[in-house]
Amino acid sequence: PISEADLATYLTDCIADKSRENKIINLGGPDEPLTMKRQGEMLYKAIGKEPNFFYAPLWLFDVIIDSLQWVADTLNSEKFENAA
Repeated sequence: PISEADLATYLTDCIADKSRENKIINLGGPDEPLTMKRQGEMLYKAIGKEPNFFYAPLWLFDVIIDSLQWVADTLNSEKFENAA
């Protein structure tokens, strides 16, 4: 896998390096992608426990973010400025 920082650096460098223009480049390597689920499985394995995941629908996070924003707007409080 490639780190976000390394990917950002590479992409930024592509702007200045004209030799990379209009090229298809394999940045991730030949391996299968390392999903968030797979990373979690690896962590559970490292501590010797069986994986136990809780799946939450994406809309739930939207509701939480919107609720926090509503509280921040209603209370006009800077404490909630970046809560979401």
